[in-house]
Amino acid sequence: MYKKVFEQLIPIGEWGTQEVIAVDNFIVIKVNGRVTVRGRFGYDKKHFKDGHFAFQQHHPGSEVDIRNVFVRELP
Repeated sequence: MYKKVFEQLIPIGEWGTQEVIAVDNFIVIKVNGRVTVRGRFGYDKKHFKDGHFAFQQHHPGSEVDIRNVFVRELP
């Protein structure tokens, strides 16, 4: 249905890291140090001044384990 965009960056059964940097409407996402997303949202940059984030899994029956979550405001 959809073509594979990236290879699997974290092997099943291993822990990986994900870093999300969001400044105004610009976002960078890194998986195990590799940039997987870099871009701007089409909204006014004031639209994303505050809010929330969430963890999500996409396939019923899949498992996601999350540990050591750190959140900090950038200067």
